[in-house]
Amino acid sequence: MLSFVTSPPGQSATTPTPGSQKSSWTTDDLGPDPFGQAGVRQHIGKWLAWLCVLAAIVTAAMWYRSSFFYDSFEWRGGGQAMRILSSQSRLQIEFSVLDEKRLGLGGNGWTYRGGYTTHRVLRDYWEESALKTLGVEFKAEPLQRSATSGFWLRAKWQFIVISMILVPTIRGLLLIWRRRREAHQ
Repeated sequence: MLSFVTSPPGQSATTPTPGSQKSSWTTDDLGPDPFGQAGVRQHIGKWLAWLCVLAAIVTAAMWYRSSFFYDSFEWRGGGQAMRILSSQSRLQIEFSVLDEKRLGLGGNGWTYRGGYTTHRVLRDYWEESALKTLGVEFKAEPLQRSATSGFWLRAKWQFIVISMILVPTIRGLLLIWRRRREAHQ
């Protein structure tokens, strides 16, 4: 007879009668799940933390690189434009819907521009504000004069690095807190 409930050798899989002792074996004694689902959720936090550490390292490298080199990825097509710019220790992402009169300018597709920045002080278009001090700002207006609508996001690389480090730091503090709590119990 095929049975889905198994018991350890020498014990029966019957339910205890009232007044008798409860069976000494639990579902932990049944062995690993045959489909390999032994708690994927327990690994998500660990992998997310390591992914954030890797992203923080790459972001720190981009922060250093943008202090003396600029990178600009631009895309145009279908009356829209997008630009991702890394310069002056900042990342800027902008999206614009272009004016119909100026659609023919610049071509379509992706372009890359990069080069060394000069050591002269460049004009800072980012107005002084609490958001600039924090290191991130978003506006739902285009930066390009030839655009009718759009948005832009500007962030300092150090803000992004700190944001990436928060997840592993919080996870580490939670692990320390749990271990201390378990040690005191």
